[in-house]
Amino acid sequence: MSALYESRLRIEHGLMQRLQTSEVSQYLQIFYRERGGCNEWKPVMQNPSSPLYPEQFKVVYRFPRMYVENGKLVYNWKYAVTFAVNEQILMNPHSTMGVTIENGSFPAGMIPFNNHVTRSFICCGSAWELAQQGYGMYYFVICVGCILNMDPFIMADGGHLNVQALNFWKTQLHKRPINNIKWPFDLKNRPAIKVGVAQASQRPKITIGKINL
Repeated sequence: MSALYESRLRIEHGLMQRLQTSEVSQYLQIFYRERGGCNEWKPVMQNPSSPLYPEQFKVVYRFPRMYVENGKLVYNWKYAVTFAVNEQILMNPHSTMGVTIENGSFPAGMIPFNNHVTRSFICCGSAWELAQQGYGMYYFVICVGCILNMDPFIMADGGHLNVQALNFWKTQLHKRPINNIKWPFDLKNRPAIKVGVAQASQRPKITIGKINL
């Protein structure tokens, strides 16, 4: 593993901690697995016990309301997704990444009625691409939450995975999100993360704010 990759994991972990302490902490809980074969999920606010920062994350989304399957409203909905970022994913500005639904699928009666979601799949679209353009993993976590909450900026025309859900969002919800959540897209005083190649040396670099690593 490169020193640059390890530096970025450390910064990303700090940003995830900042997200966990933001005003949306009531809607999500972030966990991680320590590197080295440990299967235990630890709260992101707990720092790793070794100098190696985590590559695997779990996010439990908790929403006051969620429309499920046929548009039925469920209260106090929650479910978890996991994702992992190896060096090839995190350090490549053109990489792609998705999430895995905990236990492989949403249980019956808990499937979000959403044009980006099926029982066993969440289409994350360009969420990771946006995260890689200077924000980081915390932005990806927010975008997945926006997808589940049907926030307007994440929704798009077209059939996608569920035409009925898209029509429901347009005609019944009038293109409004399910829950009124003020996502912290730009965490206060956050460092901007950008991954690229320095033209002079052709060495990878990370730009955090105005500091190059």
